[in-house]
Amino acid sequence: MNKKSIILMVSIFMILGIACIYLLNKDKSSWNDKKMANKKLLPDSLDINKISRMKIYDKDNSVMLKKEDGSWKVEERNNYPADFSKISSFILKLRELKIIDTVDAGKSQFGRLQLLEPEEKIDKEKSGTVIELQNDSGKVLSKLILGKMHHRKNSDSPIGGEMPDGRYLKLASNKKPVLINETLFGFSTKSNQWLDKDFIKIKAIKSIQCESSDKEKNWSISKEDKKSQYALADIPEEKTEDLSKINSAMGSFNYFSFTDLYMKNFDFKPNDEFKETATLKIKTFDDFTYTVKIGKSKDKCIAKFDVEAVIPEKRVPGKDEKKEDKEKLDKEFKDNQQKLKEKLQKEKKFVSYIYELSKYKIESILKKKSDFLKNKPKKKTDKSSDKKKTADSAQKKSSDIKSKNMKSAPVPKQDKTKNNKKKEAAANDEKSKKTLPETKTDKK
Repeated sequence: MNKKSIILMVSIFMILGIACIYLLNKDKSSWNDKKMANKKLLPDSLDINKISRMKIYDKDNSVMLKKEDGSWKVEERNNYPADFSKISSFILKLRELKIIDTVDAGKSQFGRLQLLEPEEKIDKEKSGTVIELQNDSGKVLSKLILGKMHHRKNSDSPIGGEMPDGRYLKLASNKKPVLINETLFGFSTKSNQWLDKDFIKIKAIKSIQCESSDKEKNWSISKEDKKSQYALADIPEEKTEDLSKINSAMGSFNYFSFTDLYMKNFDFKPNDEFKETATLKIKTFDDFTYTVKIGKSKDKCIAKFDVEAVIPEKRVPGKDEKKEDKEKLDKEFKDNQQKLKEKLQKEKKFVSYIYELSKYKIESILKKKSDFLKNKPKKKTDKSSDKKKTADSAQKKSSDIKSKNMKSAPVPKQDKTKNNKKKEAAANDEKSKKTLPETKTDKK
């Protein structure tokens, strides 16, 4: 290889190296482009207060969020209340989006950046997610297409790799795509992800009665006051309550929530899909009564709620109640009364829908009565008493054996001749005593 060839090869490698460095630095410097760093994506002329509808869709799903009477609702879920905090946070984030860089790409390259609109003829891998911001009449105020994520090397991690730090986006009004400073994680085109999950809260439970299509799951649990333990009704004599399982079932109501709405009609009678149904009658110490109808299938649990309450209008004063105590107690009663009325009004809004619930939660409640029971512990006995009883029993057994042996032992035979001779000698002695003359002694 001559000198010219070596110089040529070195020059080529240098040019390629410089080109690679330029491209890498171009990608990194896009984050530090002072000209674009402070430029907002949406124009200041866009009044977010006029946004009354938001349509979000991709190749698979679509959701329409709309504001009616001052409240956001999810159209695909029978106008169920939407999560206002999530929507307002999303709109504010859109308003604050900043352009990091413009992307020099034509329409033929939109598919590579997933910036094509999701149409039937477009592959899912090439299409993006569309956000339409509309006013109350349905006029589109702004339209955005979200594309693929932008990634950078994760230098902070010992294992390396890449992490998303931005996203490609295209405004319908612009020809060129841009790179924004947000990934916009956490927003979805699925309707159930926008539902307001603030739900019925069943607290201070006084009693629950369960009536199920499975008769083994019929039971009743209650307690006398807030401080006492729950008790299961009609317990067999050899059983007792398993308080850990009962408390676990009662605790399931503290974090009651739902995953989605069930969009079909159901009369809560067993059928081919929901083979098991049940009704829970729940009473609280605040005099709220909940009726929960449940349907259970292999992979799904649904429920419909109803709520009633008895809220006293007047407080019954206690005996010998002092004036200063009366004023304080009256105020507490009035404040609590107002809270209960607001709670009832709020929870009445939930009674028109059928909800899909966590199967795990329902299964922790819909248990067989026998699952809430356990065997009674065996009574403890005095070991010294047991030893004494054992010793007495052994002694008695030994005495019985001896007595039995004595009764069964053979009587030894006696010598009749010898006995007769003894009798004759005794008779002769007696006779001789009678025939002998009485001897007189001289008195001195």
